[in-house]
Amino acid sequence: MEKITKESLFDLKSVAQPVQYDEEIFYIENSINKEENRYESYIYSYQLKTGEKKRWGNDSHSVSGISISPNKKYLSFLAADSKKKQQIMLMPIQGGRAFNLTDEKEGVTSFIWNETGASVYYQTSQLPEEEEKSDFPQSKSWSKFSYKLDGAGLLPENKQYQLKKIDVAFEANSHTILEKDYSFSLKHVAKDESFMLIEEDLDSEDEWRYGSTVYYYDLKDKHSYSLTKE
Repeated sequence: MEKITKESLFDLKSVAQPVQYDEEIFYIENSINKEENRYESYIYSYQLKTGEKKRWGNDSHSVSGISISPNKKYLSFLAADSKKKQQIMLMPIQGGRAFNLTDEKEGVTSFIWNETGASVYYQTSQLPEEEEKSDFPQSKSWSKFSYKLDGAGLLPENKQYQLKKIDVAFEANSHTILEKDYSFSLKHVAKDESFMLIEEDLDSEDEWRYGSTVYYYDLKDKHSYSLTKE
């Protein structure tokens, strides 16, 4: 048995997010690239009958959120584009190159397929156009206690959080379903797409009220109400 050293860290690999399609198991393999000095994650599949291992995805070294479309046509996942923004990628399961479904300036944080596999609901955000930059340092102020996040830096207060829907056959045509000036999380889309379930903070105006609640959002009438109590 070899002695474990600090260099052994670079030999460690972990797997996550397994999903199955027929006789293949798709999963994400995480590792550390010593030469590039970075964490890497790639999609692999394991064939249950033959034991064959195959790599999927695009050239991105950071992927997440893999799923199989309900119509079994695509392997879908989030991957960083050339601007290091996460976008939804689709890769035909029967063969073919992965392609971008979205091209959001601020990237995509999560997505959910509709029941038929024809459309995708996804979350993104938008910042107002930047004013002309000055050559001198400018002061900034925040009105909220949570103004900084590890790995993300300073959090802009003027960000708009959006939920959009896009059709796979017409990927250039996405439209906004919901927009708020505070963060929320899509948890479920009904089979008939009549409603969604959304998780939000108990009070978006009061940072000291910890916890969250689930809202029912009617896609036709555009109204919502809480399904949970404090």
